[in-house]
Formats: sequence, C-alpha cells, structure tokens
Amino acid sequence: MVKNNIPRIAILTALSSAVYYLETLVPFPIPLPGARWGFSNFAILYSLSYDQTLLNGLYIAIFKSILGALLAGKFLSPTFFMGLSGSIIAAISMYLIIKTKNLV
Repeated sequence: MVKNNIPRIAILTALSSAVYYLETLVPFPIPLPGARWGFSNFAILYSLSYDQTLLNGLYIAIFKSILGALLAGKFLSPTFFMGLSGSIIAAISMYLIIKTKNLV
C-alpha cells in the first residue's frame, strides 16, 4: 500500500463506518435478518473508481464492517459475518464491473 493512500482509506473508512451505523437505525422494509440498505458501500465504490485497485476497496470493506459492528454492538454476531461477506463480495463485483467497463 502506498503511503498516499493511507489517509484516503482512513477518511473513507470513517465516513463509511458512520453511514453503516446510521443504517442500523433505519428500518428495512422487508423483515430479513441482517438486511441493510447498503449505502455505506459508497466509499468502496468511490475508492475503486478513483484508485482502481482492489486492495484499497477490500481494506475499506473490512475496516468499515469491523468498526460499524463495534459501534452498533454487533461484533462477531451472525449479522456481522453476513455484512462482512456482503461487503467483500460487493467490493470484488464492483471492481470486476469497473475493469470490464474500462475494457469496452
């Protein structure tokens, strides 16, 4: 990781963690356990479109899931693992979509 990316990753992680916590307060219209809106993934999308490196997006996805779960009091619960795996899968799929879109 380049040293210039560390402050950007930290700021995007902090923003995304705050949005992640606010998402836990907003009710989801479909009563599914662990379901969220997914607005906190904006930082991952921004990082992937700005840097175009998967590693930075994965850092943000992992750190925001950990910090958001700690803030919400759901660390190491089943919803934490569902959110973590969803963030990682979302980051990988966004990266693949951005890369294939740049090839066309």
